Amino acid sequence: MFNKNIKVVIVFILLLNFFFLDGKEVFDVYEVHRVKYRRDLKRSCMIGCYYPNSDRIRLLRKGSYVSVSELNQTALHELAHWTRHESRLGPLGGSYRYPGFWEEILCDISAAVVADELGLARASDREVCGYVHDYLGHRRLKETQWALIFKEILGTVSYLLAEEYPQSKLMKHFVDIGIIHPTLAEKLEART
Repeated sequence: MFNKNIKVVIVFILLLNFFFLDGKEVFDVYEVHRVKYRRDLKRSCMIGCYYPNSDRIRLLRKGSYVSVSELNQTALHELAHWTRHESRLGPLGGSYRYPGFWEEILCDISAAVVADELGLARASDREVCGYVHDYLGHRRLKETQWALIFKEILGTVSYLLAEEYPQSKLMKHFVDIGIIHPTLAEKLEART
């Protein structure tokens, strides 16, 4: 009896997920920017990706994300990659000489900031901070490197929100999420 009830609840959650977890609000942002995307991926190790050659984003099929926050975080993360296409903002720092993990950091933080500004559910601060630290691994970025990433995130967020985003507000996100220490935040603000 207990196992049957659990199965019924799981089926109910999956159906609810399929019919109601469609991310309408996040796809409104896609429509505003005329982003080409497809929701055709099967859940595997990849939950979303951006293909610069075709300038297209691919996401999991409808109903495949575990939560609205996972869908929003992924969709906005891939949208941040989309902004870095040569026809829009271009590559990080204007060239491809920067390590790929820098762009991943940029995309995760940009996704969190844009989600907050639009009032969308997203990955928790702890998860975002965890993503950033996973990308960094054992590396420690210099102040000048953080300044570049900050500048590029500011540009990405401003582009996606279609308005100039205040530097001080972005710096507050950096500190609140736990990406950087407040002392470094003060130094970076003084640089920009």
